[in-house]
Amino acid sequence: MIQSMTGFAVANKLITTAQGKATISLSLKSLNGRFFELNCRIPSALSYLETVILKKLKEKLKRGHVHLIGSISNIDILQGSIEPSLNTIQNYMKAITVIKKECNIDQPIALEHILRLPNVFNTPEQLADEVIAESFLAIVDELADKVIASRIKEGSTIQQDFHTRIQNMHLFIRAIETQAADFVERTKEQIQKNLLEIKEAPTEANDVQKNALYSLLDKIDIHEEISRFKSHLHNLENQLIASQVEKGKVLDFILQELVRETNTMNAKCSDATIAKYAIDAKVEIEKMREQVQNIV
Repeated sequence: MIQSMTGFAVANKLITTAQGKATISLSLKSLNGRFFELNCRIPSALSYLETVILKKLKEKLKRGHVHLIGSISNIDILQGSIEPSLNTIQNYMKAITVIKKECNIDQPIALEHILRLPNVFNTPEQLADEVIAESFLAIVDELADKVIASRIKEGSTIQQDFHTRIQNMHLFIRAIETQAADFVERTKEQIQKNLLEIKEAPTEANDVQKNALYSLLDKIDIHEEISRFKSHLHNLENQLIASQVEKGKVLDFILQELVRETNTMNAKCSDATIAKYAIDAKVEIEKMREQVQNIV
């Protein structure tokens, strides 16, 4: 089973605390990425949970660019006690004293005048209590499971496509194997004819040509490449059904080896039919390599 790196989930939960009721809203989105990266946008009162959230999501999601966005509907439950902003008030008083002196104003300053001024009170945001924190983390867990479910669903579609392409490559490599055997036989026959001609007129140049003809048989033999290609295909099929979650990088490496073997076969055998099947196989491999970038 394989997992895509693309997934999305949202959740809302009503909680009740000593300060009142509120709804926690969270969304979790996962996109392609070589490594695990988390972008976390949550209320500052919950920022101390980011390390816990990072560890939790990395353990579950493994790889990808992950975006977590959270909010709380009733921010009053995160507010601390109201406190006077003494520094601000003192600055106001100094400024008012200067104004009174410069403008010859004798009217006294009343408390009601000060209370009308902006920012004379502070309402600091306190850290979320245990009830809010536990509820928040529980939703994160729930969302991670939902994202994994959507990843598996998309991964199953990719896996079916991979299975079809692998079957096509099995057909192509069998065709290459058959054609390669025929190509080698035809080349042998031609070499034997050339060798007979050389024997009839032995010269030093012909000896060099004879060695070149023998060497040609070794160069056009692609039996090893075909065997390695089949082995890589078998390994690819095993990886697709392996139990481990992270397999995208392994699959990419195997596909690279398949490309290497295909290029070698195409280069060693100057046969149009073999070249056609090699190109067909390479097309399937490249299409798989595009999709494997989205596998965990």
